[in-house]
Amino acid sequence: MANSGKMLPHVLYIRYLITRNLDYKRIVEHFKILGIPHITIEDYEVEFIHVDVELPTRVKKQIEKRKYSAGFSKWMDILEIKEYWRASKADKKLIQ
Repeated sequence: MANSGKMLPHVLYIRYLITRNLDYKRIVEHFKILGIPHITIEDYEVEFIHVDVELPTRVKKQIEKRKYSAGFSKWMDILEIKEYWRASKADKKLIQ
């Protein structure tokens, strides 16, 4: 991603996991369990920076505290991951 200029097919899932407060190591472990191809630290950093730049501080604090306001979904929509959040409500054990 960072080197080739192409978007990984699972880039949105990486963004989602970042917004679930997972770090690089936990995302790699999660991908391994699911059989998703390994991502590089550079791939992770590109998406982490993207999430960090797009989200206002108040939304980042909601992510840290795991307490979300009504406007939270608007920001997830901006990151193109609103559907991941909607699906996670149906499956609470998806990411812990």
